[in-house]
Formats: sequence, structure tokens, C-alpha cells
Amino acid sequence: MYDPAHTVLLGAAPRRARKTWGPRVAPLSVAVAASLALAGCTLPPSPQTAVPQTGSLQAFQASDRHPIEVAKGKVRLEIDVPRFSPGLSPRQTAQIDAFLADYKSLGESDITVSVPSGGRNEGAAMSVLGRLRQHLRSRGIDDKAIRYTPYYVQRKTTSAPVIVSYQRYYAKPSPCGNWPDNIAEEPLNKSYEEFGCATQNNLAAMVANPRDLLVPRVMTASDATRRGITLKKWRLGEITGAERSTEESGSSSEVKE
Repeated sequence: MYDPAHTVLLGAAPRRARKTWGPRVAPLSVAVAASLALAGCTLPPSPQTAVPQTGSLQAFQASDRHPIEVAKGKVRLEIDVPRFSPGLSPRQTAQIDAFLADYKSLGESDITVSVPSGGRNEGAAMSVLGRLRQHLRSRGIDDKAIRYTPYYVQRKTTSAPVIVSYQRYYAKPSPCGNWPDNIAEEPLNKSYEEFGCATQNNLAAMVANPRDLLVPRVMTASDATRRGITLKKWRLGEITGAERSTEESGSSSEVKE
């Protein structure tokens, strides 16, 4: 039997189903949009906008902005050899001694002795070379650490020098003087462009051996005599430290007004 009420209920069911999908989809879209917005807020800052923090891994290092370049370079000493020179003069001998002192502390290669060949002073240069070889041996330079090479000059040359050279490290800092911004206006309290440049330049100028900026020096041998004395006192139960003199002791009560 046909029932109009029942037909209305069957026909209304799909409409009610379409209405219930709307309120479920809207909250889901809002939740996805909110999660994306929060994810964007948690992204790490870019290197351009990151502010270095004191004591953090992002803290500023002067050595990064103003590095010291360490590279090898040549040190050379020219010994003048006139045509009829008998050998090394006292002044030249003193120059060679100062040159060898620097070589022993800074040298990073063998010594190269370049002798002129073909000039009018070739005979005098060979005489100076013999004296120089003897002098190098007397100063403790091994023959294996010396290289002899000729260099050719024009026939009319009368005073071509004997050249002694070796390689050593040099420290070259970055140039200073770049002031692109007003350092009085820095809302983020960041270091300015020239921060640490003067310190790096002073370090490069004062370092005794630029090689120390690359690798540390080898530890020297311990004092075996002092070590034996200390161990002997320790076995006997005595004080191992050095005794203090009366000049090294004092107290505030002994200070006179």
C-alpha cells in the first residue's frame, strides 16, 4: 500500500546525509590550515636573520671573519762578489751568521746556494763559494741540507752576487678599514664588520713562528735529573716541592705603615 509519509522519509534521508557532510569537512580544513601555520612558525631562522647568541655554537669568531693566511715564502741573502774579491768580509760573515740563526728557528726547507756563472766575477764567486761552504759546516749545517745551483749571467757582468735562500712560513692577516655601517645603530647588538681585525693583525705580527698557527710544536724532553730527585724525595716521604725563601713569604700583618 502506498504510504506518502514513508516516501517522504526515504526521500529526505539523502538530503540529511548531504547536510551532515558539511559541518565535518569544515573543521578538518581549519585544522589542516592551523597545523601548517604552526609548522611555518617553527622553521629555523635563515643565516641572514639568525642572531648569534653568547656562548652558543653561533657565537661570533674573529678568526672566521678576519682569518690569518699562513703560507710559505722565500728568504734570500745576496752576497756581493766584486771581480777581485778574495773571499768573505767580516761584515758578510756577520750577515751570514744572522741569516743562519733565523734559518735554524724558522727554516722549512734546505738551503739553496745559487752561484753566478758566465760573468767576469765567476772566479771570485767560486772562491767565495769555497769559503761559504766551510762557514756553513762550522755553523752546524749538514751538507745534505745544502743545494748548490748555478745561474747564468751576461759576460759583461762584473759583480753578480752569490744568493743564499730558504723557505719559511709567513703570516698574512686580512686588511682592516672596512666600516660600511654606523656601529652606533645596531638594534640586534651584533658585532660590527671590523670587530677583531686589529687583534688578528697584531697576532700575525707578533707570532714567533707562523708555523705555530698551523700545528703545535713538539713537546721538549723532560728534565731527567729533576725527575729523579723528585721521585727520591717522594719515596722517602719528604716534600717534593722547592723550598721558599724568606723573600717569597710574607703576610699583611708584617706590612709597615
